[in-house]
Amino acid sequence: MKACRPPNGLTANLDLAVDQFHCLPWVKEIHFRPGFTLFLQKMNLDNELCLSVSREKSSLHFGFLLEGSMQSSLRHCRGALRELDCPAGMAGILYLPNTEMKACYAPLPVRGVALDIDPPLLRDMLAEDYRFMPVFLKRVLLGSCEQPVLQNLSLSPSLSSVLAQMLVPLEQNNLSNLFLEGKSLELLGLLLNALRDGGRPRFSRISPDKAEREKIHHAKEILFSDLANPPGLLELAGRVGLSHTTLNRGFKSLFGMTAFACLRERRLQEARELLEQGGLTIAQVALLSGFSDQSHLTRAFSAYFGLPPKKYIHSL
Repeated sequence: MKACRPPNGLTANLDLAVDQFHCLPWVKEIHFRPGFTLFLQKMNLDNELCLSVSREKSSLHFGFLLEGSMQSSLRHCRGALRELDCPAGMAGILYLPNTEMKACYAPLPVRGVALDIDPPLLRDMLAEDYRFMPVFLKRVLLGSCEQPVLQNLSLSPSLSSVLAQMLVPLEQNNLSNLFLEGKSLELLGLLLNALRDGGRPRFSRISPDKAEREKIHHAKEILFSDLANPPGLLELAGRVGLSHTTLNRGFKSLFGMTAFACLRERRLQEARELLEQGGLTIAQVALLSGFSDQSHLTRAFSAYFGLPPKKYIHSL
């Protein structure tokens, strides 16, 4: 996926409609069926990137941010203005008829997933279960909502896991519509079940401030610098000047998972890259990517990617 790198010292400002997202080189857009679209996003930003987006179509938008940070301002046609701060580890449910949105991404790596679905289609998919949805969503599904709806919630480990799996094909440039539609439905099911069980989204705790975010990103760099011999959580926290509870909480807020869940994911990505390069045995790949032995790698790799390393090599 091509990285988005605006010129040094400049802020990129782009004006587009939602149906023009395919023009962005760092966004992959997939239409599963009329009224149901997936957007996969992966980019590395050297500078702030701002997008001005017009939304006339009354679709439901489910956005999920695994990595990065975004601030948005929303203006409805009646003049109402709302602000939204979305750090990593957050999801948003948006219904924005006749609304203009300006979204600004911080100069950080960004990984995200979004689903756009027409309310009548989602109601048909839910069948009678739509009655158990919270009031704000039920009004949208029934077509009786004319005002913008905006709800934020923190990503659960199960949601983060599905999102990470959806972005793997993007990184491999091996997109399977069948696989991604299945994962999109799983993502919707997990989110809507949480809404049904809790009645309302569970709001996340206050996100880390700028100084804490810098320390957490530095901790991530330290953690990834030596996959075979990473520091323990207490040592890592001490090296960046945070308590271990603040560090782990910050990882969950920014990246949707704990520090060592993040490390495990990076080890698996490293193992995949080494397998793709070839020239190494699976046992060697296991040691280089930080796993204790070949069987440890095989178990983790199979659970994360859906097939063992040997079969993965044969699929290349």
